Amino acid sequence: MSPRKVTPSLRLDSDPSSRTGSGAGQLSKVRWSVVFDEVELTAAEISKLAKEARPLVRSGGKWVAVEHADLEAAAAALEERAATDQLTGAEMLRYALGLEGTPLAGGVQIQGASWATDLLRTAQEMGGEPATTPDGFVGELRSYQREALAWLGFLDAAGLGGCLALDMGLGKTPTMLSHLLAAHTRAREAGEDPAPALVVAPPAVVTNWAGEAAKFTPGLRVLVHHGARRASAAEL
Repeated sequence: MSPRKVTPSLRLDSDPSSRTGSGAGQLSKVRWSVVFDEVELTAAEISKLAKEARPLVRSGGKWVAVEHADLEAAAAALEERAATDQLTGAEMLRYALGLEGTPLAGGVQIQGASWATDLLRTAQEMGGEPATTPDGFVGELRSYQREALAWLGFLDAAGLGGCLALDMGLGKTPTMLSHLLAAHTRAREAGEDPAPALVVAPPAVVTNWAGEAAKFTPGLRVLVHHGARRASAAEL
């Protein structure tokens, strides 16, 4: 018997055949279970194990002891979620990120095909590596700007919005311009027409935005719809 202690986690399985809608609002039927090491247990199996004097599960060819306290916590977690048999993609994502909380040390594992699992897989494939400065960008992005650029690209690919929050003077405008340039490049490489982007800014910074675009991304066509010389309807 293995002396090591196993860490329980909740498992959330989504039924791909039950999906309705798309994106964060995609609704799926779900099933809850608990995983001890590599062993998945239902509520009934946990109840049976809890009655044994020394509960054991077989994992990786070895018998592993399970703590009664962990079984009690697992049973309580499943009972608490017994009535939750449908979740949206956004709700599943909140569970996966630990935002809904769980009494089990191993957190929540998401299984099955769903918007949330696809999103998490994409995030893992990113690997957290900073993006490279896109071709056509005049200047050099700092490491934290390239990290932000990678994050913005991930949000774009996932169809999500986000907030780039940095202190003033740390280069949010060049970072966003590099993101727009990278998006244009990806569209052209895919044989598509680049989609326009609308920048809504206070009047005091409109001129600065246009100037920064001309400086860092001269290949992007920028039209200013403000003041007496605002772009005409034909230009837009």
